[in-house]
Amino acid sequence: MARTRVFDEQQVLDRAMALFWRQGFEATSIQDLVEAVGINRASMYASFGDKRQLFIAVLDHYLTRVNGERLALLARPGSAVAAIAAFFEAIITASRGTEKHLGCLITNTLTELAPSDREIAAKLRASLDRVEDAFAVAIRRGQESNEIAADQDPRAMARFLVGTAQGVRVLARGGATPASLREIAAVALRALR
Repeated sequence: MARTRVFDEQQVLDRAMALFWRQGFEATSIQDLVEAVGINRASMYASFGDKRQLFIAVLDHYLTRVNGERLALLARPGSAVAAIAAFFEAIITASRGTEKHLGCLITNTLTELAPSDREIAAKLRASLDRVEDAFAVAIRRGQESNEIAADQDPRAMARFLVGTAQGVRVLARGGATPASLREIAAVALRALR
């Protein structure tokens, strides 16, 4: 008879995510993961597979939880500019909290693993495309309500905002102050008008 899991999978993914986010994929050993997540090696392998498979599960968890929350900000009703501002404020606020100096797990993974792992690169590209799409929808909504200049190309502006958001996360990892990050966001918002 198969044994049932005696651990909370979401909690394991949260703990593994925190470790991978802090140390990166290569610098994280299986023993580090066992100690961080609080389950034994056999249970980890049986539930998640090898380290790479666990990392992919962590990425999916991050994309669902963290990116999902931020994408919801862009889709909220009302002012499109306020929604975009709220997106930037969320990443700036996160850079002071538990994510302090961690940067963005997506960006970190793009630089560490995407050059050598096609599956992970495709997953991350799809995620960035979803963010770009959400920005483009918000920009079009803002153009319809005349709060964003009609002559702006929504797709080009969306790409600019994705690049700006990723840059904010990289600078936050490098220790940039929230005030300087807010200045960057303010310039990006002014570019919409």
